[in-house]
Amino acid sequence: GRPLDAIEFYTPLARQVRDAHGPDHLHTDIVQSHLAGAYGASGDLESARTLWYDVAESRRRMYGEQDARMLAAEAKIAETMRAGGMLSSARELHESVLGRLVMLVGDRHPSTLGVKEGLAMTLAVQGEVNAARELATDVLAGRTSALGALHPQTLAAMRGLTRIARVHPDVGLAHDAAQRAVTAHEQALGPSHPDTIAA
Repeated sequence: GRPLDAIEFYTPLARQVRDAHGPDHLHTDIVQSHLAGAYGASGDLESARTLWYDVAESRRRMYGEQDARMLAAEAKIAETMRAGGMLSSARELHESVLGRLVMLVGDRHPSTLGVKEGLAMTLAVQGEVNAARELATDVLAGRTSALGALHPQTLAAMRGLTRIARVHPDVGLAHDAAQRAVTAHEQALGPSHPDTIAA
């Protein structure tokens, strides 16, 4: 909720932990990840991307090239690229991470679904709405099956599909997606919750 406070907290802590344990240590990884997330939330995408690159390289050395944790860091890099308007690079990296995750953990793993969701958003921003909708629908189906219709990650997938449907030329599709999202959010969170209002 307060990214600037988080940056102020994690910056000296990251140095201390790195000095104590070195760059390739679980504690360093955790603190660096939190700091990168805080930079991203604050809008400092360049700092976030730089830190996620560091985290990915460290995870590559610790766990190997084909590891879900390393691929998760690469997916975060892709997200900062999309947020910064580097759409072609974001798409390329999302597609690369997705292909490797499918081979590593399968098509329905939560990490795979998260990367599909990121790729769907990138495709939507690039104007490839049908492909984005197809991916977002798959993410929603996977999360509904694994987590239930009212789980927070399922609700997030509904909001994502609704955002994509709103730019689709089929107005009825957008209305249906929005109505399903609002109904599910009201059931899970109540009518006045910020996520319900956003849906």
